[in-house]
Parts: sequence; structure tokens; C-alpha cells
Amino acid sequence: MFGNAEGFYLTPSVGVRFYDHTDFDAQWGPHAGLVLGYRDTALHAGYARGVLYPGLDVVVFSQKVIPALGDSWKDLDAEVLDHFEVGLQHRWSRWLSLDVTAFRDRGSDRYVVVPLPPFPPIYDNVEDHTLKSLEATATIYPTDRLAMFLGGTLLDADPKDLPYTPEWTLSAGINWRFLDRWTLSLDGERVSAMTVREQARRAGATNTQKVDAYLLLNGKLSYHFPLPYRAGDAIVYVAVENIFDEDYEYLPGYPMPGTSVMVGAKFAF
Repeated sequence: MFGNAEGFYLTPSVGVRFYDHTDFDAQWGPHAGLVLGYRDTALHAGYARGVLYPGLDVVVFSQKVIPALGDSWKDLDAEVLDHFEVGLQHRWSRWLSLDVTAFRDRGSDRYVVVPLPPFPPIYDNVEDHTLKSLEATATIYPTDRLAMFLGGTLLDADPKDLPYTPEWTLSAGINWRFLDRWTLSLDGERVSAMTVREQARRAGATNTQKVDAYLLLNGKLSYHFPLPYRAGDAIVYVAVENIFDEDYEYLPGYPMPGTSVMVGAKFAF
């Protein structure tokens, strides 16, 4: 850090990973970040690259499923994802913190099977995608015993059938400590409909399976008390997940559990 948190300050960071592969070209994975702030306001920016090499599946598929692919897998490159983000955070005293962040993901060189014609089919790095997002979060502390959180995310995917990229998500939570020993926690999220399942590694393939929007609410009521003879502390609790018994799924044909109740205890000695 250059400067100090009582006035202007600057915090840079940088790093890199190097990948040396036995069958594919070497890759670099750099990352860098910067925080520029003045007292309770901070501007943050970052960049990072992710690298994903083809797995053993390309060899097995070429030998056992479509032998005509031959050794085309040897010409593949690693898939890469470049992540860029910039955001602004501000704190008002101790009771409110706001953070707005925009990011852009650019994926390239996704490998697929390019089918006939012409003959033979080959493996090739031909698919790209982008994902743009705007996120906003607010954390509020009205009192020492109450904390609240509210967040929202907007996603814009290209292509539109990019899996597990809902157009919008809302989330909220609250922690309230009352009557000295009791704590109530609630959290919920609302997620829009989205395309699911991995996209087939075939040129021109599209995702057609979707799941509906859903609303989840979870809660937990805890009671904290000291153990006799100063032996330690204990917490007993009742937790309820999916309070509204929402009918939802992350994959068609695989429904998630309905309302679930758990009772438990924690001890610290």
C-alpha cells in the first residue's frame, strides 16, 4: 500500500502462473489488481486469465468413438477465459456499505468436433463467448445487533444459450440478535429462468433445456448459552430450508428438496 487509509492510498497487486503441458502448448495465466481509495471510498479494478486444457477425453473419443478424428486433437489449444472488472465501494460511517461492480468475461478457443463435410471430421478451437455483468450490493448495520444484506446481479450472455447464466438474480439476508441469547437469520434469493446443461462439443450445437425461475427462503433460529462451571459455550438451533416449499430444479428431471427442517447443537469447550 502506498499512502494510508486515513487519506489517499494506492494498493497494486500482480501475479502470474505458467503452465507447461506434455502434449499442448505452454500457457501463461497473469492476474493484476489495483485499489485506489480516499478514506471511505475505493475504486477497484482487476484482470485475470484462466486456462483449461483438453483432457484425456479427446484421446479416448478419437480412438474409441470416432476414429476418423485421428490425431487432430494434437493440434488443439487450451481454452482461455479473460476476466475484467471495475467497481466502486463507499462506506457511510459504520452503518452502510455500497459496492457496484461491472465485469466482462471473454472466453475463447473452446474446442469442438467439426463434423462432415468435408471428410474427415476434426477437433478444432472455433467457439468463443462473452459474459457481461453488473452487480450491486448493500450491507446495512442499523444497530450492533442487526445486520442486513441486499444484492442484485444482471447478466448478458453471448451466445444466449450459455448455460447457468440467469439474466438476473436478487438476494437478501438478515441477522438479528435479540433478547441477549437469541439470533434469527434469514436469507433468500430470486433467480430468473435460465438455460442449463453443458453444451455439446460439436460445432453449431445449441442448448435447449431450461429451468424456471425460483424463489428460495431459508431461516435459522439459535439460542446461545454458557455451559455450567465455565466449561464452555453451547448453541442449539432450528434451521428451515426452502420455507415456502418451492418446486425448483437446477437440471430438468432432478427436483431439489422441498421444505427441510434440521435441529442441532454446537459446543465449544
